Amino acid sequence: SLPDGLSLPSLAAELTVAAEHAGSLVPPELWSNAPLFGTALTPTAALLQLGVIGAAAVGGAISRAELDGEAPYAPGTDSYDPAAADAFFRARPLLVAKRLCSLSYLTGGFTAGVLWDWLVLGKLLRDEEYKALKASEPNRAKEALNLCEQLGPTFIKLGQALSIRT
Repeated sequence: SLPDGLSLPSLAAELTVAAEHAGSLVPPELWSNAPLFGTALTPTAALLQLGVIGAAAVGGAISRAELDGEAPYAPGTDSYDPAAADAFFRARPLLVAKRLCSLSYLTGGFTAGVLWDWLVLGKLLRDEEYKALKASEPNRAKEALNLCEQLGPTFIKLGQALSIRT
């Protein structure tokens, strides 16, 4: 079952436009059944091509998702309604996917750095006192602050809540 406000024809139309865009990025020899690298196109190669084209189509559809000035509720402090927000974003899965991709892109480097300090430098190199992790802590704190600022007001508020020491 599709979320409210999203129909199968509208999703199909969106994916068709994205596939046409992706098709312009793929060399013509990959679209045909002509031999690749001097061999016949195998089912595995065809499946791989379809997977790449499908991924490009979905990525294109996600990248074009926009709010277009719409909001789940009127601006203001007294107007927040979790049910309205849930219904609004449930009907816009591509917009949610776009935000998740944005969050992953922004947080990926920071997360990888912390994991490197802890897992590789600490665990694999048997740094029992985690000296590398402790040495990089001030820089990681600055990175976390910048990351919260980039991610927006919700994450700024989350950072403020996490910084409270009792």
